[in-house]
Amino acid sequence: MKDFLWGVSTAAFQIEGDDGKQGRGKSVWDSYCEREGVIENGDNAKITCNHYEKYQEDIALMADLGINSYRFSTSWSRIFPEGIGKINSKGVDFYDKLIDGLLEKNIQPFLTLYHWDLPQALSDRGGFQNPDFPNWFAEYADFIASRYGDRVKNYCTFNEPINAIATSYYAGVFAPGHRLNREQALGCMHHMHLAHVRAGKILREKNAHVGVAMSTFEEYPAVLTDRCIDEAKTQFFKRDCPLNSIDVYMDPIYLGYYPKWVLERFPDFAEKTALTREELKDVVSTYVGYTTYSGRPILENGQEMQRPLGVAKSVLGSILDSNGLYWGPKFLTERYKLPLYVLENGIACADWVEKDGCVHDTGRIDFLRQSLEVIERLRKEDVDIRGYFVWSLLDNFEWLRGYSCRFGLIHTDYESLKRTPKDSYYFYRDYIKNIGKKV
Repeated sequence: MKDFLWGVSTAAFQIEGDDGKQGRGKSVWDSYCEREGVIENGDNAKITCNHYEKYQEDIALMADLGINSYRFSTSWSRIFPEGIGKINSKGVDFYDKLIDGLLEKNIQPFLTLYHWDLPQALSDRGGFQNPDFPNWFAEYADFIASRYGDRVKNYCTFNEPINAIATSYYAGVFAPGHRLNREQALGCMHHMHLAHVRAGKILREKNAHVGVAMSTFEEYPAVLTDRCIDEAKTQFFKRDCPLNSIDVYMDPIYLGYYPKWVLERFPDFAEKTALTREELKDVVSTYVGYTTYSGRPILENGQEMQRPLGVAKSVLGSILDSNGLYWGPKFLTERYKLPLYVLENGIACADWVEKDGCVHDTGRIDFLRQSLEVIERLRKEDVDIRGYFVWSLLDNFEWLRGYSCRFGLIHTDYESLKRTPKDSYYFYRDYIKNIGKKV
């Protein structure tokens, strides 16, 4: 499959850095980092990997890795410092150079418009709560399409909508840290859906592919019985809280309507969105994006199967389990019947540059080996899977955990900013090279 995308993923806020002279506006995560006790060790992303200045070195590393696609996000506030209106030419030029550099190395850009870094200026005006949010996002998308649409053909509008809404506006865990009531947060979600449709229409005019990168709770059947599979599938899409239910986020933008149970259970939400829900019927999505890091085995009685003592875990506590990577695409394909990209898959490990100057991250290699076996299995079955992206290219700023954990195929020294490819980098490179020989 020559058109299959083998790639890596990053996010602007996590790798780019900002020395205060780049013209970038403040984002909600900049503000969140300033709150005492929120980010581990008081870390911030002012420098992180300094990808803004070292992008050429990073592109060279990607080319050596052998990938044919790179998923990255544009920083909304780097292009529009105030969210709308005036353009920052330095930011615009940076992404021009990045995209051109990728294409020179035959690496397709896969552009994410929103990876959680809402401009602070728009957050001050209500952010997702404001009914004008879909228009703000459409203005941003229109500029992206006009400027880069001749070279970029794959777009992700929103990264992990559950985190963008439920975790950020309801649970108050991610920036901007709001704790709205359920109905208010549902309103934020609806504005995100409208934003996706309006931006998607603009991008589709450039003959682009459009979708979202959806995270789930990664349920899968613990045993292969019809009853167990049905139970796992039910839990995969629907949970007690609508703000954590995959169907409430995905059905509107992939099927054109909300699940019936949500409108019945929340009549105020149904009434307030009655007119604008008509806009969702114009489905602009052309693919399903999936992000996955583990799996949750569900028994026939609906309970999660207990794990044995000493089960393998990442440094963040996620269990090494590639079944979520297998069953998620199966469930999503059955429901939405669209091509699918695995846009994030990775593991946080305790790795470091050892005395020999190398990073021997055997745990990550084992994770990748298991994941890639699943991808090969899916490609042979009834799943139209079009790409696989490892999270992440570089060790970087990991949101609330700051610099305390590492996901990269490449080690970042946060003092010198030296890049050191890990053993997993070479493992993935060899895998891609050998896959290419089989095509």
